[in-house]
Formats: sequence, C-alpha cells, structure tokens
Amino acid sequence: MFAVLQTGYPAAMSARAISLVRHEGDACVVALTGEHDLSSVDELIAVLEQATSSPGMVVDLSGTSFIDSAVLGALIASHRGAAASGRRWALVVGKGSGAAVRRILELTGLDAVMPVYAGLGDALAASLPSESGLPT
Repeated sequence: MFAVLQTGYPAAMSARAISLVRHEGDACVVALTGEHDLSSVDELIAVLEQATSSPGMVVDLSGTSFIDSAVLGALIASHRGAAASGRRWALVVGKGSGAAVRRILELTGLDAVMPVYAGLGDALAASLPSESGLPT
C-alpha cells in the first residue's frame, strides 16, 4: 500500500531523522524527529521535493523538538509551492512536538497561515481531495 524511504542518520547514531512515507495515490507524509536546523535543511528540502509528486503532503513535526529559521523557510517554500500548484499541504504539530516548535510557529504567525493539525489522521484527511474532487 505504501513505500517507505528513510533518510538521515540511523536511530542508533542520532535521534534526528527525516523520513518520507508515500501512500500510493494519496498523500506523502514527511516526518521529522529530533532537532533540525541549517545543518539538515538541504536534506529536508530534497525530501520535500520528492513528496511533490503526490496530490497531498503532510509534514509531521510531532516528533520534532526544535526547528530554526532555515527549516521554517523550507516549510514556507513547500507550503507556497503546494498552494501555487493546487496541491494540498498540512502540518502536524502534536503533543509530542517540542515547545520550541510550537512557539516559533506562534511567534511568526505561521500557525494562522498554514493548515496546522494536532494529529496525523486529521492532517491526512485534510490533505486528500474530497470525494467530489472539489476543494474543501
């Protein structure tokens, strides 16, 4: 039903990772764990690019403890690209997300601009086309 592409460091070496789970014909989930900053932004951008082939994308930050402005810039560019091409895009900032992640989204006001969900299920549902094919 789906393929998994794991990038980043193995869990034994580092708690930081970026993974892409491709749900065939549906949405891609890009999940970040650990702390992400300028040192991992190129890898994030590459994974976000891979996910653009799906009609919907969910970026899951529920396992992320920190992001900096470089990562935020990559997320903004991904969201804008999706909006410009008519693809659905959602962000998950759940209970497992670090306070720093939630705070940076609040301080920048991006939590009011980007579609942010507390759980992956809600974000996936919102990132997929409706049964009628019309935007919701």
